Amino acid sequence: DDKRFISQEVHDGDLVVIKPVISIPQNAVMVDGYTSYPGLYEYKEGMKLSELLKPDLFFIDSNMKFAYIERRYPPGSAPKYITFVPENVLSGKEDLELKPADRIVLFKFGNPKKINFNKIKDAFIVQGEIKYPGVYAYKKGMKLSDVLTPEILKVDTNLKFGLIERIKYPGAHPEYITFIPEDVLRGESDIELKPLDKITFFRLGDTKSIDFNKVKNAFVVEGEIKYSGVYAYKKGMKLSQILNPEMITMN
Repeated sequence: DDKRFISQEVHDGDLVVIKPVISIPQNAVMVDGYTSYPGLYEYKEGMKLSELLKPDLFFIDSNMKFAYIERRYPPGSAPKYITFVPENVLSGKEDLELKPADRIVLFKFGNPKKINFNKIKDAFIVQGEIKYPGVYAYKKGMKLSDVLTPEILKVDTNLKFGLIERIKYPGAHPEYITFIPEDVLRGESDIELKPLDKITFFRLGDTKSIDFNKVKNAFVVEGEIKYSGVYAYKKGMKLSQILNPEMITMN
């Protein structure tokens, strides 16, 4: 019904895509995305997310750290995107009241390319040498220690170096913040997270994945030692903090 759009000349090789309109009745909510039971569910006033989200809606590789509600309420209003943590809803730590015609979208763990971060701001990415890479739901006041827990680590995760890539505003050059994972695990340091942060963990011994032209607060330890690789630098750091008996090999 847009005359200016519909009068455009079509050229050889053009691809015209007609997308379906997602129409959800006002007496229903929709469960969509990576789920075993997608579709419409009856809505009742005062209904909570926990009444709808049950373990059988999820697969073994579902993203239990991130999902969102697309809300167009009151009817005709611009969509709002509300992120939440599915595992917290299942455990009773978190809950949300639903509204008519809400669309709940669930995801598979891993590739974040299906997320439109221009629309969905309350999220961040965790990637690299960890067990649960993917998109995570962001909550105000969240800290790195909320994400970095022993169960997400792999055997060869570098506990001496991690990286947060942060964009303060659209179009700005990213800021690179280094951290020492083992210090966070011990409660000796922490960092407040921001929406759209990208947290990267690395494999022990990997020095090729770091662009040292961008990442300045880091250094490399290599040679005949147990824990070779990139280390996060802190002001005032001394060689004696790095060279200790546990670093020395039997050779």
